[in-house]
Amino acid sequence: MFFLFAKDSLKAEMKLGMIALGDNRNCADVLLVLRYRLGDSLQCSAAPVAVPSALAGLASYVLLTGYSMQPKTHIRFLPDEPSSVSALFYVEYGIDVYGWYTHAEQGSFCAAFFMLENFYSDRSSAALYRSIEDDVYGPWANDSASTDTEIRCPLPEPVRHELERIQSNFMDEWLFFENDPAASRELLAYASHRFVIHAVNVKSRKLNRLEKTKTSWEHKTPGIDSNIMDFVQKHWRLNEKAAQQ
Repeated sequence: MFFLFAKDSLKAEMKLGMIALGDNRNCADVLLVLRYRLGDSLQCSAAPVAVPSALAGLASYVLLTGYSMQPKTHIRFLPDEPSSVSALFYVEYGIDVYGWYTHAEQGSFCAAFFMLENFYSDRSSAALYRSIEDDVYGPWANDSASTDTEIRCPLPEPVRHELERIQSNFMDEWLFFENDPAASRELLAYASHRFVIHAVNVKSRKLNRLEKTKTSWEHKTPGIDSNIMDFVQKHWRLNEKAAQQ
């Protein structure tokens, strides 16, 4: 399936006069995106087919427009024993949610990308998919299934790439790993506060950004859905890895 662009400005922007789309791309969906930007000055070599899934729509939108997803973040730090750190970011598209989650407590650590399918449709039928390792391109698992069978990543390439980019920025802004050679100042700051040091931790300069209660310190992006972290923590079947001490 090929799309021919009729405006030179878009040709220059995409650096191609033609984009080839795989079978999983839906012509009707892509036309909606491009007509929003070009009007009707567009030719399509294939007739529109069935209404696309939300995931195919998101992939097409990211691929063809260079769209940057706007994540929402949720960080929860429990400074007192038993201390723990939980952090995630997510983006919404239609009824689905895509993101990355990490959790650390004394002796255990996990980090993985995830997808919540149908989360904003019928919560009782929502499915949780996650990467088995902290690698969006590696094998995944369906934590809503009765078995732990490995599956291929269910996300299209443009979505994977964008989540990986967001995860890198999220780590740079908010978190540090205990075994990072560049974390010596962070470790000293934690020691001065007598905080437990986990495999992953909130950067010391960000601690004042957390809203403090009697039991936890938290940061939430305005408008965030706190049910996301609750759902992930409830349904995530983790293969916990021993934290490096």
